[in-house]
This record gives sequence, C-alpha cells and structure tokens, in this order.
Amino acid sequence: FVMTKNVEVDLLTAPGFSVVSQTSDSIKVKVNGPRTALKKFIDSASSHSIAIDISDRGAGLIDVSIPQQRIEVPFGVKIIGIRPNVIRAEVIQVKPQPEPDETAQKKEM
Repeated sequence: FVMTKNVEVDLLTAPGFSVVSQTSDSIKVKVNGPRTALKKFIDSASSHSIAIDISDRGAGLIDVSIPQQRIEVPFGVKIIGIRPNVIRAEVIQVKPQPEPDETAQKKEM
C-alpha cells in the first residue's frame, strides 16, 4: 500500500534570529508498506511535525534540505518520496529589545 501524509516543518533559529518567510511550512511524505504499519505511521503524533535546526546558518535566504532520516516511520514502512525536499527560508536578525529598567532609568535623568 502507498499513502501520503502532510508533515509540518518547524525551523529552529539561533537566539536573536527569526524566520520571516518560508516557501512551505509543510511537506508531503509518500510512504509504502503493510496496511497496519502505515496506519501506525498516519496515527503517530511524532510524525505530525519535524523540527530542523538552522541555528548555524545566520541571516539571509537559505535553502533547507529536508533530512529523510529525521522522519520517524514504523518498522516495515519505507519513505519513497518527500515533496518539497528543499524549503527556502528568509531569516533576519532581530534587534534586541532594551531592558525595561534601563529605559525607565533614562527617563528619570
């Protein structure tokens, strides 16, 4: 049997950075295997989303490959396709907010 499941993609940035846009926030994972194993995969909470660490990439437009080994599948299930297999994301550096007590002290002077 062959099935397709939507899996959400969470991109994890370094502190002080933020993803402002990405070409897709989910991927379609096409799998095959015995019906009972496929049912386990479709019902599994751990396969509803994957987190990909991009904290070492910095700011700018980056292409993020979807690592097939990060998608958990039960024994007997084989991944036969991931679409898209690359997501383009725009990452910006966020300006640090001043500490609230610092701004209060400046106003008093």
